[in-house]
Amino acid sequence: MFLLFVGVLDDIIGLKPMQKLVFQLIVSFVLIHNVPLYINNMNGLFGFSEIAYISSLLLSMFVYVVFINMLNIIDGIDGLATGVSAIIGATLGILAYVFEFYYFNMLVSMAGVGCLLPFMYYNMFSDKKIFLGDNGSLVMGVILGYLSLDYIYVDTTTTELLFGGNKIVILMSLFSYPLVDTLRVFVVRILRKKSPFSADKNHIHHHLLRLGLSHRKATLLILIYTCFITCVSFSMKSVDINVAFFILLILAFTIVCHSFVFN
Repeated sequence: MFLLFVGVLDDIIGLKPMQKLVFQLIVSFVLIHNVPLYINNMNGLFGFSEIAYISSLLLSMFVYVVFINMLNIIDGIDGLATGVSAIIGATLGILAYVFEFYYFNMLVSMAGVGCLLPFMYYNMFSDKKIFLGDNGSLVMGVILGYLSLDYIYVDTTTTELLFGGNKIVILMSLFSYPLVDTLRVFVVRILRKKSPFSADKNHIHHHLLRLGLSHRKATLLILIYTCFITCVSFSMKSVDINVAFFILLILAFTIVCHSFVFN
């Protein structure tokens, strides 16, 4: 609710990036510390396993702030942030149904998808459009970030069967489009000596539009990609986590940045 009001305030009067970041860090700390939602084990990714408390808290807050912002960053064409969120929410809802005692997560996921689908219709197909705004994208980031960190934090026999040892990589693949696009845009802005939070038309979806695709076709293409890369990640759950990560990273950058290279 706190970030909802921050988003509304940003939509009405406009907040500076650092002001929003301070609010996001406060929410992240309170939520991660009190629930708790620590990334306390990397399962061997980059050679890390168990993580000390302070390092775990800082890493979790960093990841959570990234989750909060990345949907807002890709919200540049009709239906994109909403569609990606709907796919992620549906996947997390199905996983919650399979997991034991995860019915609250299932309820949150399915309620979110139930809100997003009619919103997509009015955002993409209706003559009288409605838009997400910062309040919508921030709230979606908070909810999806919470659900994802909750899956990472809890270890059960069911999670082992579904994810193998690669649940971090599989969950990252669900968010691979906003993660890859955000990372690429930030690097380009920094190399151009601009603020990484400054607005521009350098996102992948903007390049797809310049290639001649409509908003609907560009959104559909990205949603198909999200489903594809997630299925690939599940098929690699028995592969070593570092091997799986680098294969999926190369695949994601190759596919997602294809429009940028040929634009």
